[in-house]
Amino acid sequence: MIVPLSEGHEKNRSLIGGKAKNLSTLMKLGISVPNGFIVSSSAFLNFIKANRLGSQINHYMKTMSNPYIKINELFQSHTIPSDLEKEIKEAYDNLTFSHDIINVSVRSSASAEDLQDQSFAGQYETCLNIGSFDRLLKSIKKCWASVWSDQALQYLHTVNIDIKEVKISVLVQAMVQADTSGVAFSINPVTLSYDEIIINASYGLGEPIVSGLITPDLFIISKHDHKILHKELGLKEFKLVGQADGTKETPTSEQEIKSFSLNFDQINRITNITKKIEHYYQYPVDIEFTVKENEINVLQVRPITTVKGVVQS
Repeated sequence: MIVPLSEGHEKNRSLIGGKAKNLSTLMKLGISVPNGFIVSSSAFLNFIKANRLGSQINHYMKTMSNPYIKINELFQSHTIPSDLEKEIKEAYDNLTFSHDIINVSVRSSASAEDLQDQSFAGQYETCLNIGSFDRLLKSIKKCWASVWSDQALQYLHTVNIDIKEVKISVLVQAMVQADTSGVAFSINPVTLSYDEIIINASYGLGEPIVSGLITPDLFIISKHDHKILHKELGLKEFKLVGQADGTKETPTSEQEIKSFSLNFDQINRITNITKKIEHYYQYPVDIEFTVKENEINVLQVRPITTVKGVVQS
């Protein structure tokens, strides 16, 4: 029920989810992705079956408009089956001990996620900088329960997908304590120009950018020759950083506010990575990335679902 991330590209999307499958594919392409493992959707179903939670979940679904809180409480009050917990512990120990890693990120990876016509961006739970095995187990349950979050249920209704068709996995990865994070779009999502790459970046972890909580730096790049066509300092109101277990918001320094969060070499490398991923998938994508000590890692790749058709050569 546990799949190494490096082997995920060989597995069915329904078993490991879209996010994990895409990242495993990037690893195969030689793109840097934080190492990790996947708690498969069969583990999710096994947990519900072993604890006989199906009827209680159905009751909450029928009687509550937003059942997530109650379902999360239900999940947190029940234990993961011992054989599954042992598998998770072995994978966690191997990841943290073998790779000299202290903390991990825990992200949902759903079967219907990151498809070309449906991205499900931000619909399910993410837990960052988890520093203990006990917290990891709680975070896995929280990700499972987020299937029934209000925003996820509304999105399923909007795209006409039955919740019974959703299978959720959980991706556990080495936590990158980023100097800078950001999002890159392989086309300009505003003008729909296929000749431009857009990069938004700021200091610290990327969650405030993805959630729209801060104004990041903006870079518009020529896809042809990588020339910076336009750049604009963002307010970068605060940054999210890791602490012993979890994250915290800290003020951005005056120097950081006045400085661009990426240099030309980093912009050039992010542009190359974005172009390589778009070329592989043959449709426009956005990627989430981190920069730590000048090493660039990709954390997620999604289709830009507002654009139809394949990329133009």
